Amino acid sequence: MIRVGQIAKEFLESGSLSSLIRLFGLVDDQTFLTKGGDLGVVFRVAAVDAECLDHAQRDQIARRFEAALRSLDERFRVYQYLVKCDHAELPHGHYENPVVERAISDRIAFLNAKSNDLYALEIFFVLMYEGWHRSSMAAGLGNLKAPHAALRDSLSSRKILNVAEADLERARELLAKKPRAS
Repeated sequence: MIRVGQIAKEFLESGSLSSLIRLFGLVDDQTFLTKGGDLGVVFRVAAVDAECLDHAQRDQIARRFEAALRSLDERFRVYQYLVKCDHAELPHGHYENPVVERAISDRIAFLNAKSNDLYALEIFFVLMYEGWHRSSMAAGLGNLKAPHAALRDSLSSRKILNVAEADLERARELLAKKPRAS
């Protein structure tokens, strides 16, 4: 039997998602912007059952992941989130063969009877592009050849917004290309 006190304790200890990712808004269908000005993309990854693979297959998966991480520089961060879902729905299909259909339905019924003990794991990776906005804005303000124009541009809200928008678009394109390249 589950006690209400235990549920309340776990709820209070879990905290909010906004403490993990301080979401500001969406840039497009795939990219989000944090309150700190960082760009991010979330990937849902199909889990691989390592127990069903031989050593060479596990090694190949690990090397591919390692190569993907090497393609990122110090401006990028990768965060992994593991979500455990209790009472997960069991995927199954329906078959024309009555023997196969009966075997599958019996197995699903057996597993549904044990659903209190079953769970599913979902893995999400978040690729964050940090610091893109700091370097480009500072570079634009440090024009030593025309300090008056640089100061005027640095105080012009329209100029700042144009520069920020162009930088955001370049950063979004770079972030979109990184996962596909690896």
